[in-house]
Amino acid sequence: MRQSYCIVCGSRKDGIEIREDHVIDLIRWFNRTVLRTPPRDNRIVVCSSCYPKYETQRKRYLSRQRTYFVLGALFVIFAIIVASNKIEALLIGIGICALLYVFSLLSYMPDLKYDGKPGGKGRPGRQPKP
Repeated sequence: MRQSYCIVCGSRKDGIEIREDHVIDLIRWFNRTVLRTPPRDNRIVVCSSCYPKYETQRKRYLSRQRTYFVLGALFVIFAIIVASNKIEALLIGIGICALLYVFSLLSYMPDLKYDGKPGGKGRPGRQPKP
């Protein structure tokens, strides 16, 4: 059986499992191929006692991601309007947008595998049935 670890407190607890996305896949790939660590096959969860803290961190991550996206888009638009070489300005703007996206990952918090129905599988405080 796979061991469950809380992403917020790091303790070995059961909880709501996170949704695997491109950032988690990239971290696991990096550990496997670059660092050459053996796969641990752990479940990453959010325990019920850490759920309020997780919720605020997740909202902060989404807010920063939107803010950085808007700033990047504004920078690209402004650079294209002002620059004499439009292609060069567009490429620099795309690079700045990519850099801002990386900055948004500093506060990264993954989404949960949660179906959203009241009393349904994955609701905080309840364990899903196998």
